[in-house]
Amino acid sequence: MRDRPDTVRTWLDYPLDFSTDRPWDAQLLTHFYLPCALIAQVDRGKHGIAGDVLGAHEELGPYNFRKTPIRAILNQFLRDSKHGGMWVVRGVYPLNPVVPANIWDLFLYSEPLKINLANAAGRF
Repeated sequence: MRDRPDTVRTWLDYPLDFSTDRPWDAQLLTHFYLPCALIAQVDRGKHGIAGDVLGAHEELGPYNFRKTPIRAILNQFLRDSKHGGMWVVRGVYPLNPVVPANIWDLFLYSEPLKINLANAAGRF
């Protein structure tokens, strides 16, 4: 996030515990398991999210992150992917009591563009 002052902490700076027992589909990791871990650790009153991703994708993991900023977790996903990619943040999300939904999207270069866009938009 290039345009934010260094003193502004966002949800991407949140130190998260995140583990997987085996390799998982990259889009499921990014769009469901990681956000669910965030919600579970920040807002114990919420019980998860619902949704799906289009098709099968490369698998990433297993992982065992402890108190790791979300941006570092997303960066590790890209380092572990076959051909790299990018993650995109939908807006500026300062740390506050409300956890926003759909903070980031992951675009893997191993995926066709139309699949990446469909997963990001939630339209299949």
